[in-house]
Amino acid sequence: YQSGFENHLKEQWLGEHFKRGVTHCDENKTHVPLIRAKFRAEHLALEHLMVILLAAGKGKTVLQEMMHQFGDARNAQRRILFDNMADVPDFPEQNQL
Repeated sequence: YQSGFENHLKEQWLGEHFKRGVTHCDENKTHVPLIRAKFRAEHLALEHLMVILLAAGKGKTVLQEMMHQFGDARNAQRRILFDNMADVPDFPEQNQL
């Protein structure tokens, strides 16, 4: 809808179901794999939700909780990787850890 191109061109370029959304476009025509289209659509929806929450005055609460959750996830990822680091050969970025 956003591009301004006529629907017959969009259908030619994106597939016959383009009006249903990006995840319904023909990946053989767009050369965008379905998993990438889903990732983009989900993150656009999450960004939209974040803007709505900020406008509703919930920004500070939401951002603080997100920072906490991201920190926990980062620490869990680091712990798992470091616990298994002895099983891999040295690599160039190792001195950055």
